[in-house]
Amino acid sequence: MLGCIALILVLSVFNGFYSLIHDLFHQFDPHIKVTAVQGKYFDIPDFFPNWAKQQPEIQAFTYTIEGKAMLKYFDKQTVVIVKGVSHNFLQVTQVDKTIRYGRYQLKGNQNEPLIILGMGVAYYTNANLKDELNPMQLYSISNQHDLLSETESAIITENVFPVGIFSLQKDYDDKLVIVHKSVAEKLFETGNKIYAIEIKLKDVNDLSKFKQKIQTQFGPKFKVQTFYEQHETLFKVMENEKQFSYIVLSLLLLIASINIVGSLSLLVVHKKRDIGIMLTLGLKPSEIQKIFLLNGLITGILGLIPGLFLGALIAWLQSEYGFIKLQGAESFIVDHYPMKLQWWDLFLTSVTVIFWVLLASWYPAYRATKISVVENIKM
Repeated sequence: MLGCIALILVLSVFNGFYSLIHDLFHQFDPHIKVTAVQGKYFDIPDFFPNWAKQQPEIQAFTYTIEGKAMLKYFDKQTVVIVKGVSHNFLQVTQVDKTIRYGRYQLKGNQNEPLIILGMGVAYYTNANLKDELNPMQLYSISNQHDLLSETESAIITENVFPVGIFSLQKDYDDKLVIVHKSVAEKLFETGNKIYAIEIKLKDVNDLSKFKQKIQTQFGPKFKVQTFYEQHETLFKVMENEKQFSYIVLSLLLLIASINIVGSLSLLVVHKKRDIGIMLTLGLKPSEIQKIFLLNGLITGILGLIPGLFLGALIAWLQSEYGFIKLQGAESFIVDHYPMKLQWWDLFLTSVTVIFWVLLASWYPAYRATKISVVENIKM
């Protein structure tokens, strides 16, 4: 029973963290992202706008520009990844839901350029969202001028005012800032070129199928990535950790099942005379074996059923009320262990328990079929 509870809770925790990370990234990253295989920026294919509007799977799409720049505010400075987006960026993502302070806005009332900072970037630069007089500066190196001989002309500067702070995930929070696409175009001198085409689908279940469709349309010069492929390493690590935890806890269930070996072996010793009599009356050895297998199975089920119920109940209570808190929760997006109960995990736990119980019951049941009828009747 305790083994079942532990297995269900651990699997539920992994499901909870997986779901949490998935939902967080889903707020910022598109379902489909198209980038160039060679070179950083590329021209928008002539066919794409009209082709995309004719695809029933596509809900919205947008163009983005990314590049590295230096962000400075008074005497504080840090290297950031600048992401230039259009006003329809919110049709593809839900980045506005990640704003922790301030608001999501790309341009001010006087058309002045604004910037949205990651939580870590805001911390490194001591950004002040209420400072409307002193802008932050973004610096990049021009590709059209020589930095050594034309220092002033080679450094591109853009003034931006901080308006919001988002918090998503450490890699994003510490490096990323969001500006209007026009700011990124000037900063990186992209002209009409873009860094990526980001697409949102109407149905997430169409990801793999639509990826093949769009890859065929764009050809080998472009790399098409689904939402999961954009974070392939992270999701694979989480899956591997869950599988490893399942294996370890399954072995603990096996150790617990060894108790059945001892109890059934003792039962076989105590019931030797009864077994001998039943064999004399014509009961087959296979039927004797079934009796002990059934005995072990019932023992396992008596632990399995309350284990499933209590494990599912604790996982549900934790997901609803979050009574088990995370240490240092003030620095996390959630303050408690996220849990998500899946019926597949209950089924997997049940199959695992029954398998180990039957395996543990087999040896005592086999020994019961090898009892000498004559010797044990005389006992």
